[in-house]
Amino acid sequence: MYFIGFDIGGTNTTLVLGEYEDNLKIISIEKFKSFSNSYIDEINAASDIIDNWLSNYNVKRLGVSIGGPIDNKNGIILEPPHLPGFWHVKLKDILENKFNVTVNIMHDALSSTIAEWIWGNGKNAKNMTFMTFGTGFGAGFIINGSPYINDKSLEIGYNKISLRSKINYDYMCSGTGLNNMIKIYGERYAIRRSMQHLGYLLAFLANTLALDLAVVGGVFTYKYNEFYPILYKNFIKFSMNDMRILPSRFGSDIGVYSSMAAAIYELKK
Repeated sequence: MYFIGFDIGGTNTTLVLGEYEDNLKIISIEKFKSFSNSYIDEINAASDIIDNWLSNYNVKRLGVSIGGPIDNKNGIILEPPHLPGFWHVKLKDILENKFNVTVNIMHDALSSTIAEWIWGNGKNAKNMTFMTFGTGFGAGFIINGSPYINDKSLEIGYNKISLRSKINYDYMCSGTGLNNMIKIYGERYAIRRSMQHLGYLLAFLANTLALDLAVVGGVFTYKYNEFYPILYKNFIKFSMNDMRILPSRFGSDIGVYSSMAAAIYELKK
């Protein structure tokens, strides 16, 4: 079965054509800068590539991984802060009508979690989280060996870092927020503060959900050797349960595997 993955990030977009039978095969990958301020421009930019693939392959499914919040059940994008041109867009209906294939819309943190769980550093984990650390910050979960999927998307990044703070995790633990803090406070302080709060959050989740593993993508993956010792020092202060904390296996290609997971996960269940 041929399928298309469509990863719409706040900064970059990835399209992937794949084949899935017993094994997964990647046939082609295309990337371009996201049109975050216009879903129409985004779809138009992707259309030539998708139409070409549809004309040459018998594509059955199209999976979209995209930042939230989203209505998972109905495939409606709600009000993602990093995609202002997608607010209240019925993306599933639009894409199905345009391309005449089955479309599955999935929060990118959830689809990335599933990708790491099936093919990556979280393979076969029983209880794990994957956290994005890119344009924004989000998380998905595997609980008792299954992805935690709700009609509403999980939005961990919207939580404030403390009762008295106006700053949330989407700022404190994202590449965008980290870059802003570096400009204001300097690199050393910004990294230390970011890892302090990420360590505390992971400890909270390890204590609450008894997680075995956390995989963190984005900037954390690229800077793992620098970030991990600071993170773990703060994690172990607050956690009663130790757990492995690993970088993403996929690095800058996480969008490839995330969108593929959105396309084919229902078939693998």
